[in-house]
Amino acid sequence: MITLASALRTPVSNTGLIPQNQFICSIDTLTLVFRNVGSASGAIAIKGLFEDVLGEHIEFDVNCPTFMMRRWSGCSSSSLLGTMLHWLAPNEDRPGMLRVHLPGRALRGADRGELRDLIQVLWGVFSGSCTRLDAAADDYDKVTNLEDIARAQTDRNYTGVRSHRWAGSGSLGEEDGLTYYFGAASSDSQLRIYDKAIESSGKQDCIRWELQVRRGKAEALCKKWLCADIREDSEIASILSGAIAGAVDFIDRSKGQKDLSRCSRLPWWEGIKKRLARAFRLRPPMRVPTMESKISWICRAVSPSLATIKKYMGLSQFWQFIEDEITESESVLSSRNKAIVAEAIAIDRERERDREKAVSRVGIGISVDSGGLCCDSC
Repeated sequence: MITLASALRTPVSNTGLIPQNQFICSIDTLTLVFRNVGSASGAIAIKGLFEDVLGEHIEFDVNCPTFMMRRWSGCSSSSLLGTMLHWLAPNEDRPGMLRVHLPGRALRGADRGELRDLIQVLWGVFSGSCTRLDAAADDYDKVTNLEDIARAQTDRNYTGVRSHRWAGSGSLGEEDGLTYYFGAASSDSQLRIYDKAIESSGKQDCIRWELQVRRGKAEALCKKWLCADIREDSEIASILSGAIAGAVDFIDRSKGQKDLSRCSRLPWWEGIKKRLARAFRLRPPMRVPTMESKISWICRAVSPSLATIKKYMGLSQFWQFIEDEITESESVLSSRNKAIVAEAIAIDRERERDREKAVSRVGIGISVDSGGLCCDSC
């Protein structure tokens, strides 16, 4: 949850943004992965930068064995506000990776501008991406009736997702409260609706609409947040609530229309949508062929076959075979593949320039070296 300390036109609470729609909007979970961290010292330096911005101490050991994330080689054992780091040491097949999980408690006390500047710099320098983002809209006026949600599930009066379910809220039983889910847990998008007062033991008396997005959709929403005007609270709130409102549409299927676009929205949902920002559907970034994707495909799909051929031919004959095949293929290289090569070279040069500009703009005293990241304080 991101607290704003300088809002004059828009009210602010310690739970997040209050746009004109009267829903309090916040980021409740943010998970980032940096995929080109060259060394453990670079991972430790990144940890220090997040500590400075978040104002918390993170116990981090690059050799600490993990439990749930078994393939990772190190993790944070504890932190004041729940921030978790996981480190994956580099090997001959891939560079080192660092996963940073930021819960609402950690985000709440951070300076929004400093946090976004830090993420943008590290994103560009270390090929970062967002793998999960949870956006929340809290209905303190209780205009949301959970019985309407339950009836919509029973009658399948919704569209936008393929499945639904309900379950006890956290450790609570059915008699205490339910959480209504739209979308599978393994999908890129899942909407959860529940009574936050029950889930939080009375600490927050509201109905929560919580959208969890992962992979490409998380990256798309995170980029919208990073690019928003940090001075306009309502803009950021509209981005979060708009994503929530666009995750599912509650419609009346009682007339049996096959064309769902002709179905009218349920009246109660129309009322809630008026309090939320303009809804939009999250679209993952379009995946176009790149040099990285071609190299990844070779490593994944072709390398086993090449190893088999090498074992059969022997080293010298194998390399002669490879050279002959590549020379022949180069002569008929398509214009599309030539363009991919030219674009990859241009992107490499542009990234180098962007890294220098980003570090200079933020002015947080970091520099990139072959080992990863160096802080002036190191």
